Amino acid sequence: MTKLASLENEIDSIGKVTLKAGEPIQVAVSTKDAGGNAHADAVQSMKVEIL
Repeated sequence: MTKLASLENEIDSIGKVTLKAGEPIQVAVSTKDAGGNAHADAVQSMKVEIL
């Protein structure tokens, strides 16, 4: 299965998490249920303000 990125600049969100200040984060890319290869060229985390 091939899935193209759905957002501009070929960036796709893989989820949202809530972290406490200073809490480490780890991202794993897996082929589980992918039906083929899986890879990430880059991973970006962003602070999002909840209004």
